[in-house]
Amino acid sequence: MAKKTSRLLILMMTCVYASLAPSCTCRKETNGCDLINVPSLNQSETSALNSKSFSASDWPQSQWWSLFEDDQLSALIESGRSENYSIKQAESRLRQAYALVDQSKSKFYPNVNLQIDDQWIHQSKNGLFGPFFNTYSVFEIIFNFFFDIDLWGKNRGRYNAMLSRVQTMQAEVHQTDLIVSTSVAATYFDMMQTHALLEIYKEQLATQSELTAILKERYRKGLDDEFAVIASEEEAMNIQTSIANLENKLELSRHLLATLTGQGPDELNLMTHFTAQMEKPFAIPENISSNLLVHRPDIKAQLWLTEALAFEAGVANAGYYPDLNIAALAGFQSLQFDQIFRSRSLTASLWPTLTLPIFTAGSINATINVANAEYEEAAMVYNELILKAVQEVADAISTARSVDKQLSLQDLALVKSLKTIKLTVALVNNNIQDERAILEARQSFLDQKKMWVPLYYQRLIAALQLIKSMGGGYFQEGVP
Repeated sequence: MAKKTSRLLILMMTCVYASLAPSCTCRKETNGCDLINVPSLNQSETSALNSKSFSASDWPQSQWWSLFEDDQLSALIESGRSENYSIKQAESRLRQAYALVDQSKSKFYPNVNLQIDDQWIHQSKNGLFGPFFNTYSVFEIIFNFFFDIDLWGKNRGRYNAMLSRVQTMQAEVHQTDLIVSTSVAATYFDMMQTHALLEIYKEQLATQSELTAILKERYRKGLDDEFAVIASEEEAMNIQTSIANLENKLELSRHLLATLTGQGPDELNLMTHFTAQMEKPFAIPENISSNLLVHRPDIKAQLWLTEALAFEAGVANAGYYPDLNIAALAGFQSLQFDQIFRSRSLTASLWPTLTLPIFTAGSINATINVANAEYEEAAMVYNELILKAVQEVADAISTARSVDKQLSLQDLALVKSLKTIKLTVALVNNNIQDERAILEARQSFLDQKKMWVPLYYQRLIAALQLIKSMGGGYFQEGVP
């Protein structure tokens, strides 16, 4: 009678919890943390499209580097995307996430395994059964069965969380690819700038050497004092110092470019003939704010991570509910091997288990608090990423506009400097000034050119920043 009563009590408890399942089933827990919308960029967008520096276009394409029309740059970026170890690490994490999804999915199905035992036992002769069974063997062939019924959807919640983490890893692979490819381009443009400046400094050194030779001749003839010669030689040494610094910078950039493309410093074969250019207006799409989310892999990665943590918070909240699982075994057991498959050797058992947490010393509540805090942190990181992404787009637009304006002014300064050289040549031809004036005018022109070169390459970098801020060709629809 007592056994029947206890079984009835367990059955009643199970029915009560089962009836509550629809309201307590494990689900995403958002805990009131709101994810913000993408702020408007209409003002920046309208201002840009009303200027000559920008033109309305589609979002950047996946092979955005073709816009710079440099085959060497394209080859380096393709090499970086296939050989860079940061990208390979991200791809390994993605494969790991896929494996964890399969592992999580296996919880939906029964676990069945085969156990074969051959036990040899020697009993003490002074033991309970020693005088009768001193030495014997037990043979077992058993099939074990286990199934977690998952009344509250904990396994389903973990599975959904892992699916969201796969989406996170996919977006992170794209983000790593974007970081590597834009880093390759930025390093390449820096090398272009350094090489161009190096050529200008070498030209200045040659001009300064000519000027020094003239000043020495004038000093020899008593037309100038020695101070002018010393000052000219000091200037030549300053130029040589700048050349040495630029040569070192060029070499360091080459080493960095080799690392980014998965090569050793001495393995990178790089021509010094750079052809990258960006003469067209900067291209920006319309309605940036409304479409930015699906084009930014870093934002998408964080959004999917927030989704995963919301599912995990739901799993943690289901920790208060009981677990119900079924275990069983069936097989053969015999003291004699030749009798193992006889019907009398059959053995079987079945035991359902209901586990209800009664006292856990606050462990479940602490787990819930940790899961909720992790979700809240992820949500705040997402909100911050949204604001930073919008800022990056606005900054890129402002920088591009400013660089175009500065470059236009510097173009005029170069024209003025060239005109000065022509006027100086005319004065020298009319014996109004000597050859020093031409050399000094040429140095002044080269100084202006040294100011123009960084601006020209800043325009390339501005285009690169604009592409990167808009996702670099990434696109993934769907919001968790």
